[in-house]
Amino acid sequence: AGNRHWPYDIQIQADYERLEECYDWLTQTFGSNNFKRKKSPLWYWRNETHFGGNFSYYYGARIFFRKERDYALFLLKWDV
Repeated sequence: AGNRHWPYDIQIQADYERLEECYDWLTQTFGSNNFKRKKSPLWYWRNETHFGGNFSYYYGARIFFRKERDYALFLLKWDV
């Protein structure tokens, strides 16, 4: 990615249920990704959307990590 704050990222494409399961696992494993905390989050989630006419729908997400070990753990767990 080349971003010095979020050097590790991955894009996943999955249905809504799988994305929700993944988000819940990330929250349980690495804590909240809320930037309003004192300490910066270890991960960041950005939905990937597609716009069609008046509608937009999710087709996946891009997940960013600060540390290589967290990124590696995610890859091992979710096999993406």
